[in-house]
Amino acid sequence: MPFVTNHMKDHVYSGKKKPCDIVEEHFKLKDNKTGGIDSCNPKDYGGTYPPWKNDKSLVDEDGVYMPPRRQKLCVINLQHFSGTSKNDLREAFIKCAAAETFLLWHKYKKDNKGGTEAQQKLNSGIIPEEFKRQMFYTFGDYRDLCLNTDISTKTDTRKPVSIVKTNIDGIFQDRGKTPNEKREEFWKENGKEIWKGMLCALTYKESGTAEGGKIEEDTKVKQAFFGENNKGTPGTNTGTTGTSNGTYKTKYQYNSVKFSGDKTTTLEEFSKRPQFLRWMIEWSEHFCKEQKEAYGKLVTGCRGYQCNGGNAKHNKKEQCRKECESYKKLIEKWKPEWEKQSGKYDKLYKKTQKSTNDFTEEEKHVVQYLSQLRTNSGTSGANTYDSAGKYVNQKGYVSDCQQQKDFNSNTNNENYAFRSVPHEHEDKCNCKDDIPSQEKQKEYDDVCEMVKTLLENNDGINGRIESCNAKKDYPPWKNDKSLVDEDGVYMPPRRQKLCVSSLTQEGKITNKQDIRTKFINCAAIETYFAWHRYKEDNKKAEDELKSGTIPEGFRKQMYYTFGDFRDIFFGTDISSCQKIKSTSRTIKSILADNENKKKGGKHIEDYEKLQEWWNEHKEAIWKGMLCSLEKAGGNASIKSDSKYQYNSVKFSDNRNGPDLETFAKRPQFLRWFTEWGDDFCKKRKERVNELMTKCNGCIVSDSIGSGRICDKNSKECQNCTTACTEYKDWLTDWKYNYNKQKVKFNTDKGKDSDAKQSDHAYQYLKKQLEKICKSGSTNGDCEYKCMEHKSKQSPNNTDMPASLDDEPEEVKGRCTCKATPKKPEAPPPARPPPPTPPRQSLARSADNPSPRPAPPGGPQPPSGTPDAGGLARSATSPNGAQSPVQQPQPKQQTDRGVARNLPAADRKIDLPDSEEEDDEDGDEVQEDNNAEVDDDEDDDEDEDDEDLEDDAGEEEKQEVVDVVEQKEDTTEKVCKIVGDALTQENLTDACKLKYKYGKEKFPNWKCIPTKTSNEGAATGSDEKTTTSSGDTTGDNTGSSGAICVPPRRRRLYVGKLTQWAKEQTQLQTQESGETTKSQSPQTSESPQAGGDETTEAKSQETSGGEKTPNTKKSGWHKKRRKKHDKMDYY
Repeated sequence: MPFVTNHMKDHVYSGKKKPCDIVEEHFKLKDNKTGGIDSCNPKDYGGTYPPWKNDKSLVDEDGVYMPPRRQKLCVINLQHFSGTSKNDLREAFIKCAAAETFLLWHKYKKDNKGGTEAQQKLNSGIIPEEFKRQMFYTFGDYRDLCLNTDISTKTDTRKPVSIVKTNIDGIFQDRGKTPNEKREEFWKENGKEIWKGMLCALTYKESGTAEGGKIEEDTKVKQAFFGENNKGTPGTNTGTTGTSNGTYKTKYQYNSVKFSGDKTTTLEEFSKRPQFLRWMIEWSEHFCKEQKEAYGKLVTGCRGYQCNGGNAKHNKKEQCRKECESYKKLIEKWKPEWEKQSGKYDKLYKKTQKSTNDFTEEEKHVVQYLSQLRTNSGTSGANTYDSAGKYVNQKGYVSDCQQQKDFNSNTNNENYAFRSVPHEHEDKCNCKDDIPSQEKQKEYDDVCEMVKTLLENNDGINGRIESCNAKKDYPPWKNDKSLVDEDGVYMPPRRQKLCVSSLTQEGKITNKQDIRTKFINCAAIETYFAWHRYKEDNKKAEDELKSGTIPEGFRKQMYYTFGDFRDIFFGTDISSCQKIKSTSRTIKSILADNENKKKGGKHIEDYEKLQEWWNEHKEAIWKGMLCSLEKAGGNASIKSDSKYQYNSVKFSDNRNGPDLETFAKRPQFLRWFTEWGDDFCKKRKERVNELMTKCNGCIVSDSIGSGRICDKNSKECQNCTTACTEYKDWLTDWKYNYNKQKVKFNTDKGKDSDAKQSDHAYQYLKKQLEKICKSGSTNGDCEYKCMEHKSKQSPNNTDMPASLDDEPEEVKGRCTCKATPKKPEAPPPARPPPPTPPRQSLARSADNPSPRPAPPGGPQPPSGTPDAGGLARSATSPNGAQSPVQQPQPKQQTDRGVARNLPAADRKIDLPDSEEEDDEDGDEVQEDNNAEVDDDEDDDEDEDDEDLEDDAGEEEKQEVVDVVEQKEDTTEKVCKIVGDALTQENLTDACKLKYKYGKEKFPNWKCIPTKTSNEGAATGSDEKTTTSSGDTTGDNTGSSGAICVPPRRRRLYVGKLTQWAKEQTQLQTQESGETTKSQSPQTSESPQAGGDETTEAKSQETSGGEKTPNTKKSGWHKKRRKKHDKMDYY
């Protein structure tokens, strides 16, 4: 029976070689010279293993790093492929994948101390988890080659990967299905065979030396994986009862193999992820492995060492310092690569948030994958993958990372993976000597003594010190050619007033000592005067300084100032001041050696002599600024406080903020731009607070269709409007400044690794301001959040921040609110109705309206009661409905309209809040498809209002049937009728007519203009009529008036009344035995035979006798009627 079982399974490979047989045959081709397999060389062949690379020779796209493993991937059998069938291609893939796995396994063992432990695991049928991931990564790369989703560079057709692509393309070019479909089918059928070949490769070992040895089967490993006596199909036991089947069947089959731990995923799922994301995950795993090693050395090197004041004599101080430096270098090596990949990810993720297909063919796979992740995350997890850090945290294998495990840079927490040193070692790694060397201490004392003498010999706070003046009125930010050469560069007010006299006066600098003295003097004077100006503007600043704390706002000014002096020294200052440029040339001439003097065109910062001098004296310049601050009224401890020393001072209390040296090295334009953003956000907060105070009394409310509304005539809202105008005027210059600077930013950002990660200028400002703010909070000197969101008022200007919108979001619409709509005026009085005719008619003429039939079961209205018709009923009568001839009635006044004549309202009492209220002005509303209505109504409201307008238009043409005597008093049945009507289904449908999203659908009044004819009679035409003088009437202005429908009335439930009236009309028509012909309404002076009739089907006649077409009887209108019939019966 075992034979039969194997025979039955062998049909799968009918005409094909089994994967393990292919591997066995292929491994006989060992190259004894290189140790490779059929020209696939060992991973360390030809030198060291390569690093991660972003070279254009490997990948086209910036931000994509190719793994060292992928750079060494074995593709020799695909490169030199001469086959013509898919089976030939299958064998080529199996050979490459098997050789790659075999060689990769031997490198893995070598990297792990000889691999004794790893080999022991393999002997027991277990693949080490780390190596299994390498197999997953490798399998995914072969899949990408097959499906043409590989992102490596293929422009050079001579490169192996380009040849591989050409060879694979040739197999899938026959007719029928598309190449992509054929590739998918091929991989679906053969992917599992390729994986099995990789597993088979692990059951082989090298015997003998590299030159004379051979690759042979490792029986122990093969049995552990595939079971004993298994020479047929791997995974099927053909031995005796009780013999193990091996781990292949339970752990490593294609459809079930997965990673262990909390981030499990099957091989098939993992290989389908975009290659860029798989490589980024592999990169993070590789980083964590190296971080773990460096972290262990750091912990060991600093164990037992404390930063406690006796540092200079501590025997572990130097060992700890070395390990700290080694750890910092590791981060400096890996962090730029992470930032590039993170920036690439961010750009691709943003494309998932756009409705357009704004991506290249190469990006398509990633964008679609990330879009699906967003969809699967739902609304609660919408931000789960919105950054590369979050993606790695969710999908990566970063458990090796020690302490610093968080890849998300936006969290500002202590566990960020790329902190320069682990947070719990920050004190040890950044510890400074409390007791400086005697030489260094003497230098510091000399600096402070020099500054003390300098400041004592001045003309007072308001006087001059070495030709530098006190800070009076600061100028605004400027882009004048007298200050800067480049367009788009704005010089800070602080920089315009910078004290540089001692540096720029001719003859002041003649030797190296002069350079040191003049820089210390200028920096100290600048700090001294700037402080006195700062404390005038910040009342609590002086007390803070006396307590030994430099106010954060002023500390930032010191950072900006120090950076500007550094640019003057190196010749990188971007001002147009020729004296400063001359000073930089003088410094260069004094410090440069003879060789460098000959290279006059070389960038000045590249000169080693300049860099050496700056490194030697930069701390003294900073110390001079601290001494100056202490002399200006601060605590004596400031100049010696460890947190303010050059190597440890931070821009703010934010641990992720840049240190002084890093910030000073940034391009001057980017520093100034950051300072501009800092200044704007602070001043904006002050302005917005002032605006909110002035606008608080202006009450605004929401109005559907009209936005925010308010009482524009109130004193509070008038004051608010004035304040809004002032704010907008103030904002104009800042907006102009930003637009100029963003152009410069977009031009220069490629030169700075930090800047080029941001698509827009405001995004860069947000990141930089966040770093210089206090951790986890904002304060008066730090409002980075004002650069967080893009403009809402300039939707087409995507690179404008919301903080530059004319109306701040904080005032909640008070600047742009519209005037509150006026309440509708009471309708004019109507004439009393004519005497009730002796016989009730079922129809009435256009000039002689008669009362509407009473509702079923209800009493008839008393004589003189206003008609219940008009807008309170639904026009559901079918087109061309016939009604009995009505007796002629006395002609009504022509200014009342042809639709109806209503009794006058008593103007001495309040108008009733009732159904009749809509009709008492006696003006029938003409509503049709072209009626002039409020354009501000939202789309949903417009659509539903069409029903109402149809009703009104129908009523204009359809006369109301007269009251019909009730044959039966149904008063006792009212409660039963109500009970039957108020069913759950009816109530649910009814509520949909009035409410949407928990709110009323129609909370506003709706006014519809009345159209009049030449003689004042309303017409049934869709066209405007003109007076004899040619003036147009019927518009929504002037004296013609309008019907204003209450919110309550706009969705009044009258469906059953409509249905009843329709039935009564049909009944009485049958009783009359007469057929009403469609004809024009006649006046009482010239009645038609048989009485006046109204018509809806064919035409209507104006008071002038001309017929106008009735456009209301379209198929569309019938459809709207049916909607009423269906929806209003509640």
